[in-house]
Amino acid sequence: EVYPRVRIDVEIATPDDATTVLDRGDADVALVFNLRPHRDLHVVWSAELPLHCVVAPGHPLAELSQVSLAKVRDQATVVQSPSLAIRRMLEARHGWMFSENRPPVVTNSLQLLKQLVVSGSHAALTSELDTAQELLDGRLVAIPVTGQNVVPQSIALAISSRRALPRIATRVADLLAADVAVMLAEVRARNRLP
Repeated sequence: EVYPRVRIDVEIATPDDATTVLDRGDADVALVFNLRPHRDLHVVWSAELPLHCVVAPGHPLAELSQVSLAKVRDQATVVQSPSLAIRRMLEARHGWMFSENRPPVVTNSLQLLKQLVVSGSHAALTSELDTAQELLDGRLVAIPVTGQNVVPQSIALAISSRRALPRIATRVADLLAADVAVMLAEVRARNRLP
């Protein structure tokens, strides 16, 4: 623990709700997927998160160096529920994935998604950050998804630009940004991801 007397409360929210909480002053810092530009937010750190297909090492797709969405869709898949940004992005650009062939398993639980993928029964489309620990310990493999209209997600650490943060909150924001950046670098080095 770097600052053992500092209490950090962590809440899970949608990107829109996280923006609202920052705007209202109910939080000092937000780590947000696919943050939309907002005039009252200052982005402290951000990174692109290319779309990957994650599978267990023994899965038929595991040996590929890249994969198309059509090839992923031919497999049993587990997908995020529409309440999550990645699902909305996939539906907007690749709606055919949700209406043809076999219906996917749909969940709002990242734990269930990872459990099904680790078991070898399903493939999932996500970022390497969502499955970082499983990629680092070798339980999953991440394959870059290629094709027309395949766009990356993003992750951003943001603060309100309308109020000054206490010095300790600024320090915690810097530490959080550094930790996420290091984790991404480790995952990418382990899996040779772009």
